[in-house]
Amino acid sequence: MAQELSRLWGAGRIAVLIDAVLKKGSWLDMGMFIQNVMLASRGSGSETCPQASLAQYPGIVRQILRLPDSLLLVCGWPSVHRIATTR
Repeated sequence: MAQELSRLWGAGRIAVLIDAVLKKGSWLDMGMFIQNVMLASRGSGSETCPQASLAQYPGIVRQILRLPDSLLLVCGWPSVHRIATTR
């Protein structure tokens, strides 16, 4: 499973970062921003799938993305073209 997540199924990748010095209110702003990006993505024919699993490996993620200590990873997700489904 972890290996599949690391490849992100060949999809485009998005990493959302925030400056570590910002206060809690900025995290709320970031959440609203993320929601709007996801809604806009859906409206333009793409899908998103936020990845909470990244939070389980902060050291590895920081190393791979070469993040300085001044930045925190809020979330990441693959972005893929929507596949039509029937309900």
